[in-house]
Amino acid sequence: MKRLLFLFGACLSSPLAAQTPLDDYRQTVVDYSWQLKAAAARSEAAVQTLGQARTGYLPRLAMEGSFSANVHHYDGVEHWTFSLLPQLVQTVYGGGSVRAGVDYAAAGYDAALCDEEFSRLQVLYAADYAYWNLSALNLYAAAMRQYVALIVSLKEVVDWRFKEGYIAKGDVLMTDARLSEARYQLVTAEQRAEVALHNFNILRGAAAADSVRLADSIRDSLPLPQRVPFGEALS
Repeated sequence: MKRLLFLFGACLSSPLAAQTPLDDYRQTVVDYSWQLKAAAARSEAAVQTLGQARTGYLPRLAMEGSFSANVHHYDGVEHWTFSLLPQLVQTVYGGGSVRAGVDYAAAGYDAALCDEEFSRLQVLYAADYAYWNLSALNLYAAAMRQYVALIVSLKEVVDWRFKEGYIAKGDVLMTDARLSEARYQLVTAEQRAEVALHNFNILRGAAAADSVRLADSIRDSLPLPQRVPFGEALS
């Protein structure tokens, strides 16, 4: 029973269970983005400003009061007097200032909504670019590893043939140069993939060096080129 539980836990913690689809990554970036949070705060402030401007159409309650105290005391007379006059005031005509204020606040609210939507598009574009860029550079680094392995196997054959005396020294030197160039390209590809991983994690608020497995591949999303028959290609 313990062995079954261990195997079940190992399956849950396997790399396949930790894959990150594009849609989930987009949502994570949107939830973490400070740019979208700032744009949403500006939209909320614009709503409050518009609501405050619209209160100019409503009547307002005004109060006037007075208070006085007598220094001298007289029989039958209170030491102080107090009066309060509440008033309900409605502006009939204000020269269009209230309407202009409401129109200005409404325009500010529309601008804030447009800015929020534009910020959302920018964040989604950045998320898509980071995701597909990481996928492409991972594939490129994997291809470079295969290329280096092929050159290494070729070098083994060339070295063996050189020891047997079947090829010249120039072929050995050419193979060594090609291997050195391939290894340099591999190092460059792995560095670019690491930078892409850092950018991927920073956008979602994770540690820069966290490893990730992408559920979607750019190789599957791009259309494959159509093969043209050899005779048609020549014509």
